[in-house]
Amino acid sequence: MIIFAASIQYFDSLDKIISSVIRFLKPGGEIHIIDSKFYNENEIFGARERTRNYYDKLGFPGMSEYYFHHSWNELDEFNYHVVNEMNYMPSKLSKLFNRFAPIQFPWIVIYPGK
Repeated sequence: MIIFAASIQYFDSLDKIISSVIRFLKPGGEIHIIDSKFYNENEIFGARERTRNYYDKLGFPGMSEYYFHHSWNELDEFNYHVVNEMNYMPSKLSKLFNRFAPIQFPWIVIYPGK
């Protein structure tokens, strides 16, 4: 199993990084992507702007060049499954306040050998 925990957004090409790590898996192995946001194509421009503003406010404007906003479409070439499709929230407390929140940070499993 290979796990990308809150890190896939720091790789510029989803295709390249997934393709390069597949060779380390044994037959039946899986790649897990957790705590990373994926976007619809129409959301990426706004997300990039928010990221630039965020790093500007922190005083590290150059960091936005190392944060990549991946789209759901980039996953289409892989055999994947979203484990937490039903109303994922990061904590039990937040579930109490909003039971039907959209997925913010999906848990994605890629099955390369299938």
